[in-house]
Amino acid sequence: MPFEPFDYDKLPPEGVYWVAGTRPVVDVRVNECGRKTRVPTGEFITFTALTWIVPYPNGDVEFDSIDLIHLEIGDDDVITHFAPLQRPPHPDH
Repeated sequence: MPFEPFDYDKLPPEGVYWVAGTRPVVDVRVNECGRKTRVPTGEFITFTALTWIVPYPNGDVEFDSIDLIHLEIGDDDVITHFAPLQRPPHPDH
């Protein structure tokens, strides 16, 4: 399955795609008030996820993750590549 570079200015048609990207690593800390805060470490991890991509006419894009391991694509995540979902052949063929 070949991945193609993802261009936020030239979105693919709506559909199910594999996406690959980067996600910032954060430490979760408790502040003086007892609230949890996210503190970026400056590091990034890579991820892949099976996602429904919904492009909007105004240029916005929505990523609805259907991958149970990566439940959502966060606002801080950057999608760098995508690949259309392809139906595998039946094992009897």
